[in-house]
Amino acid sequence: MRSNAAESVDEYISRAPAAVAKRLQAVRGTIRGAAPEAEESISYRIPAYKLRGVLIYFAAFTEYIGIYPITASLKEALADELAPYLAPKTKNTAHLRHDAPLPLRLIARMVRIRRAENLALVAAKASGVRKATASKGAGGASARPNRRATRVGRR
Repeated sequence: MRSNAAESVDEYISRAPAAVAKRLQAVRGTIRGAAPEAEESISYRIPAYKLRGVLIYFAAFTEYIGIYPITASLKEALADELAPYLAPKTKNTAHLRHDAPLPLRLIARMVRIRRAENLALVAAKASGVRKATASKGAGGASARPNRRATRVGRR
C-alpha cells in the first residue's frame, strides 16, 4: 500500500491551503537562512532540518504551525520570547497560530541555538568528552537493578 506522505518539503507545502503554504514557506526560508548547510527532508511525515542531528521540525495544522523540539536549552535561552508560543498541553512544542504574525526572528534564533548545540556536541564527541548520565555507571552498565533478578524464587 502506498503512503500519502509527502516525499519532499516542496510537496508538503504545496498540499497546504494557499495562506498556510505562504506561512510555511516563510518558516522554511527562515530556517534555511539560519542554517543553510542543514539537510532538508521529510521525517515523521513532516519537514525536518538536520545538521549533525535534528535541528528543527515544523508541521501545518488547522489553527497553527507546530515547531519541534523546544528543548530545555531553548526554553532557558529564550524563555520570555518563547512563552507566548509554548503549547499548553505539551512540553516540547511551540504553536504559531495562523491568526498572529510569524515570529521569524525567534525561529531564526532557535535554529542558530540548536545548530550551535549540535556542532558543540559533535566537537565534544570528537575530543573524547562524554556526557555523564545518572543511569549509567563507570562501566556503562545500567545502575538500575534488574527486576527479574530481585524476584528470583517468587511465584
